[in-house]
Amino acid sequence: MSSSDLIDGLPVFTRTNDSSEAASRSASDCLLSLTSVRPLTRFLLLLIPVLGSALRPAPVGDGPTTGFFRNNYCDASPHDPGSHTVAAVVTPTFLDFSKSRGNDLWPLFPELKKQAAASPSPQDPTGATPCVWCLCASRWYEAVKAAASHPLGDKIVPRVVLEATHERALSDGKFTKDEIGKFAADVRQADPAKGTTTSK
Repeated sequence: MSSSDLIDGLPVFTRTNDSSEAASRSASDCLLSLTSVRPLTRFLLLLIPVLGSALRPAPVGDGPTTGFFRNNYCDASPHDPGSHTVAAVVTPTFLDFSKSRGNDLWPLFPELKKQAAASPSPQDPTGATPCVWCLCASRWYEAVKAAASHPLGDKIVPRVVLEATHERALSDGKFTKDEIGKFAADVRQADPAKGTTTSK
């Protein structure tokens, strides 16, 4: 695998089983043709992230394939009423919170569950590899609003890869760019020549 991205200091990778089409998207082909042979993905909206420019794939690493269309993009589409547009770095703390609200995502992350069970601090397992999931915008904001009165506070709110989060998340989730910006994940580019990382 080859990638230069880090989230919170840990390496993440674009899945090697991505189709060449999904892996090579650019701003010039953001709006898919209505003549596409794929019956649902042809109805994608413009692939514009919260930060502008071109939407990046969610850095899922060895985690499950994500996105409404399972293409590792947090796409927006009229076929996706849940608006799976937030590229969220899921943690055991968030998964427990989500389960308590009737949305059990734990089965999607068996490796994270193993790491949490083996850790001295199950809520924040040491050495756990970040898992990124295209989360429903409303579900992400549900955690933000609940954090104010939750015993664990902001720890229940997933950090967000803004470059991979669709701008539609703001209107669909009814939150602001400032609100989501407070929870931006630490995404940095590695310099292979120097073996170091630099802030983006």
